[in-house]
Amino acid sequence: MNAAPAAQAVPLLVVHDLAVRFATDSGPVEAVREVGFTLERGEALALVGESGSGKTQSAMALLGLLADNGRATGTATLAGAPLLGQPEHVLRRIRGARIGVVFQDPMTALNPYLTIERQMTETLVLHRSRSRREARAEALQMLEAVRITDARRRLDQYPHELSGGMRQRVMIAMALLPRPELLILDEPTTALDVTVQAQILDLLAALRRDLGTAMLLITHDLGVVAAVCDRMLVMYAGEGVEQGPVAELLAHPRHPYTQGLLASLPARQHGARLATLAGQPPDPRARPPGCAFTPRCRHAMAVCSTVHPAWTEESATRGRRCHWQPPEASAATGEAP
Repeated sequence: MNAAPAAQAVPLLVVHDLAVRFATDSGPVEAVREVGFTLERGEALALVGESGSGKTQSAMALLGLLADNGRATGTATLAGAPLLGQPEHVLRRIRGARIGVVFQDPMTALNPYLTIERQMTETLVLHRSRSRREARAEALQMLEAVRITDARRRLDQYPHELSGGMRQRVMIAMALLPRPELLILDEPTTALDVTVQAQILDLLAALRRDLGTAMLLITHDLGVVAAVCDRMLVMYAGEGVEQGPVAELLAHPRHPYTQGLLASLPARQHGARLATLAGQPPDPRARPPGCAFTPRCRHAMAVCSTVHPAWTEESATRGRRCHWQPPEASAATGEAP
């Protein structure tokens, strides 16, 4: 008798057709539309794009942390269970315990009136029913894991007594304390100098390897993506426009916007004048009927101005949203559109 086939593992996070709209005095603002992605356990996925591309609002929608005038639609599941649209009391049990978050500016994310110990142990006392003594011991252990020097003394200090790099390490330690299945990081290295950035990236790679935590990284820095992530979803004007493995997508971008981003990197200029993406993203209050990138795209065709391109899965690992079909030879050049 043949054994029954093993059940296929359920992805950790599945997002489909996510949209975020804000009601404003000047009319509705569509910040995110038709965004979808899958994140496996232990995997690292980057959401990449210019400021205002919808990266952070996508993550805030999943966490139930949109502003009061915001509304999210679509579907999202965490380990197969519904996530998007859950009531607040359900989301409170998920945030921190199963999904950790590291915000962009640790100085504003940390409470200036509470010690590092108080802010770190609160999560364990609330979500893991630890005593204060047990929580302090675990907090100390996690500070040491994120390589903070003199960790025992840091527990009794306040945020303003720590450097920017130390505060970011504290935020990462706080997010990892409950051993979440998923860690969301919103521009975790933007406010840090180059040396500290490199240290934080090495730390994230080591923590992911040692703890097996999946990561959703929000960033505009492709160098950070290359150092930490397996796959990336490029976003423009609130939409996903290209997705694929990091190494493959960086070497062979197939969407004009991705090509433009890569062409503007100083490392690719070789002493030449820095390439730029001319123009600005569209006003989210008045989206064009066709492709939002059309006014900035050198490959734009008549159809691009009138027909919104659908998302197309081009292979088992690559997908994009574009009417233009690049020749393989030019797709790898990384030229600006």
